[in-house]
Amino acid sequence: MLPEWLTAVSILAPFALGWFLRRRPVGGWLFVYLWEAAVRALTALTVGVAANLRELAPSSWHGENHVYLAFLVAEIPPVALAVAEALVAIRGSLPARREWAVIRKLRWILGFELFFGSLAAVIDAALWPASLVMSAPAMAWAVIWGAYFLRSRRVRAVFGSPSGSADWTVEGPLG
Repeated sequence: MLPEWLTAVSILAPFALGWFLRRRPVGGWLFVYLWEAAVRALTALTVGVAANLRELAPSSWHGENHVYLAFLVAEIPPVALAVAEALVAIRGSLPARREWAVIRKLRWILGFELFFGSLAAVIDAALWPASLVMSAPAMAWAVIWGAYFLRSRRVRAVFGSPSGSADWTVEGPLG
C-alpha cells in the first residue's frame, strides 16, 4: 500500500502537468488522457495478467470450462483494449502522426471498451459479484473520454477535423 501523500501526488500530477502544458498541442485534458491511458495499460497488464496468472491456466479451473470461458471473456478483452488504446494514443500524439484517423481509432477502441466492460459487468454480476465494483470505472472511462473526443476543440485543433484540417502550430518539446 502506498503512503497517502504518494497516492495524492500520483493522482494530482497529471492534472498539474496538464495545466502547465495547456498552451502546447498535447497539453491540458489531452495530456491527462495520455497519462491516464498509459497508467491504465500498465495497471491492466500488472493487475489483469500478472495477478491472475494462475487463473489464466485452464488446469486451475478443475473442469469448470464454462466459468473459465466467462473469466477469459471478462478479463482478456479489457486488458488487450487498454494496451491497444495506450499504444494508439501515445503513438498518435507524436507530431508526425497527428491526424484524424487516430481519433477514429480511439473512438472505436473506447466503444469496444464500453461493450466489453458491459459484458464483463454482466458476467461479474452472475459469477463474481464482488468484482462488479471494477466494471463501473472501466465503463465510465470509455464514456467520459469518448465524449471528450467527440466534443473537444483541442482534439480538433491538434488532430484536425474529419475534413482533414488542423490549426495548431507545432512548437516545443511536445509540439
